[in-house]
Amino acid sequence: MIKHLDHFVLFTKDMQKCLEFYEKLDLKSEKINDRYHLKAHTFGINIHEAGHIYTTQAEHPQIGSTFVAFEVEGTMNELLGFLENAGIPVVKGPVCRHGYYGQGTSVYIKDPDGNIIELISYKAEDIDKGD
Repeated sequence: MIKHLDHFVLFTKDMQKCLEFYEKLDLKSEKINDRYHLKAHTFGINIHEAGHIYTTQAEHPQIGSTFVAFEVEGTMNELLGFLENAGIPVVKGPVCRHGYYGQGTSVYIKDPDGNIIELISYKAEDIDKGD
């Protein structure tokens, strides 16, 4: 029955810092009613701020406990240049990883709340590079 990811929710302690970080990753933010949303190619991220109670909220929401992986379009060199220009430090990588589509090369970054974000490339020129 599941077709694809529609959206997921991140919890943040600072809405402005969170939105600015993900906008640096080229996601578009918008406010609809009292909620903030980030839009990617085929899915969204809803941002919930600590201290606000939402009717559809996890029972034990934790800031900084998310680990999510995103496939990137460009090569690893393009990605590393993009991150450097955006001022986003790489925590680990590039390293070889097995993702949804098979063997790839990943780098890891952290958002302002400490969530781990894996950025994976499946480009042939990136495979088997890294340690």
